[in-house]
Amino acid sequence: IYVLGVKKTVSLISNTDLNTCTDPTKIYTCTTKTIADTLVHCPVSAGFKMYVISVNSEDMPTAPRLAQIIIANNDSGVFVLRKLLNGDISSWYKFSGTAL
Repeated sequence: IYVLGVKKTVSLISNTDLNTCTDPTKIYTCTTKTIADTLVHCPVSAGFKMYVISVNSEDMPTAPRLAQIIIANNDSGVFVLRKLLNGDISSWYKFSGTAL
């Protein structure tokens, strides 16, 4: 996660396309289920925070390689993740928490 400075929080508004939320210096926040249900390419039906992380490697430092991680504001223990690599966007993948 962005460690060179404080991330700016951005509140998502209705009908925002999550494909356009790719700035790793920001935390994208959806405050309600009502808004989440209007978002384009949104895999959850709840308020959430979305983190964008640069996953560039040393051998490809300038190619746009990102991951988006959504953590919903509910008690399900689930988060979702997808990758954006060189303009290609993967499907969302759901990870269910198991108590350790």
